[in-house]
Amino acid sequence: MTTIRWPQIRLGICAVLLTGLLGEWIYILLQPSSDSKNPNALNIVYPPQVPLPGWQLDKSVPLAAKNKAQTPGHLYQYSRSQETVDIQVHGQKYGDGNVSRYLMVYGFTPPATTLLTIKQQPTTGYYALTSINSQAYLSACLNPHGQSTVTEAQFIQNLNLHGWSPQRALGWLFGLNDFRDTRCFWTILSAPIADTENPQLLADKYAMLEKVWQDWYRWWQPQLKKPELQL
Repeated sequence: MTTIRWPQIRLGICAVLLTGLLGEWIYILLQPSSDSKNPNALNIVYPPQVPLPGWQLDKSVPLAAKNKAQTPGHLYQYSRSQETVDIQVHGQKYGDGNVSRYLMVYGFTPPATTLLTIKQQPTTGYYALTSINSQAYLSACLNPHGQSTVTEAQFIQNLNLHGWSPQRALGWLFGLNDFRDTRCFWTILSAPIADTENPQLLADKYAMLEKVWQDWYRWWQPQLKKPELQL
């Protein structure tokens, strides 16, 4: 009869965990800092063009962080007929998924005035709608795995369900990546509206943003899983 040697098993497990922690520590020390002021910034180059069916790309420019609370991003401006839509993306290495807070941090809404209408689509996930200062907004945290989220609770739930994998765990043991993929690509779509108090105008503008969001999400989701973006 084979005797299970629990002390040896526990010692082996501890050795594996210590190896992973040591590897991650060495990895952090050897990694060049892409932004010494903000370790939350992702060292990535945003694509100059993102196709949006039915829309023409008019402008594509990188966005610098204005303070330590922000991360660099990219602005895409599109137009069709008499309509325009701006889309900003700000990648975060260690996101918390709190869209309401992001709107204030990046200056879109004043503190303590953000009233979000949270909706859900089966194909994309959660997103938030709001309007202020003659602008209609749609915003969400575009996650590399799972679906989009709006609140911190939704983000954590999605992270617990989809933010890790056996491959990532193996990479973590060798210090190649974090144990979970905590990235959030915070995205905000905005479009001008003549009268935010007009229910029909606002509903039509929200419907347009929702359609754009579906196309935007459909293009970005597979891009975030590419090896060169697996940080």
